[in-house]
Amino acid sequence: MRCSPLLKQSTNKWELSQLHFFSFKLDVSGKADFAFGVFSHLGAQRAIVFQVKLRHNAESKDFLWVFVMDQDVGALHGDNHAFHIELRRSLVQLVSSQPGEGQSFSAPAIPIVSVNGSCYMIALSKVFRQPNRQHRVIFPDGTTVMLRVEDIRMQGSLAAFSVNKPGELPNRVRFSEQQVSHNQEVYTVNYERMREPSMLVRGRVTHVGQMSFYHDCTPGSFTDLGSPVFNEQRELVGMCYCNHGVIGAINMIRIAEQLSRIKEGTANMSLSQIVQHLEAANQGN
Repeated sequence: MRCSPLLKQSTNKWELSQLHFFSFKLDVSGKADFAFGVFSHLGAQRAIVFQVKLRHNAESKDFLWVFVMDQDVGALHGDNHAFHIELRRSLVQLVSSQPGEGQSFSAPAIPIVSVNGSCYMIALSKVFRQPNRQHRVIFPDGTTVMLRVEDIRMQGSLAAFSVNKPGELPNRVRFSEQQVSHNQEVYTVNYERMREPSMLVRGRVTHVGQMSFYHDCTPGSFTDLGSPVFNEQRELVGMCYCNHGVIGAINMIRIAEQLSRIKEGTANMSLSQIVQHLEAANQGN
């Protein structure tokens, strides 16, 4: 790693230039403030920022270091700009909240059909298992639609629902009919409390089962709530559902099997055939 001049000083604070992601602060024994941030720059570089504020009586002193990682360091993968932009036009965010309470959580929704003013999406079913919660669908352009519980269909790990949206629809994701293999490079997406996907995370498949696989992509806040898994061709190959040190994901065989049980008239169809069936039905409406 090397030091970077990516900071500029304003009147009374340091501002980050062309950096993107998150930071958090810790108060250490009341004598020092420590801030640490990992920033993903969408152009070509990533940076780690350390900031320490030391206090003694009425005096304080700031120390700040910025390190830019080389291209092949770590699991953060912010340099695939075109892929990132493609995902920002596709992935949808679910926000689940309890009426009367301030706490909420977010989870991804994956559009598989997007036509004729309607978007058909899949998500992880455990997002909807808690009773008496409200669910909002936030599209890439910021449009928010309330999701009716009665419109959600669930089977095993999978949930599916259709939402009507005025104006521009998100792009549907492309998916792979070929299953992943051991040591294959894959990517997941982290939001980290932001509406848009904030970071692509690169990893490798560590174990392959009949209906699922495991990978070592670094998890984010809600990776195990249905974060999509993509291959190097930007095709969907699975959905994350658990975190046991490595991330478990259901594969496309499982997704197709459970979706065919949700949607009538699609028994024993492949995922591409199910999508064609859904598109034809929506075109006819």
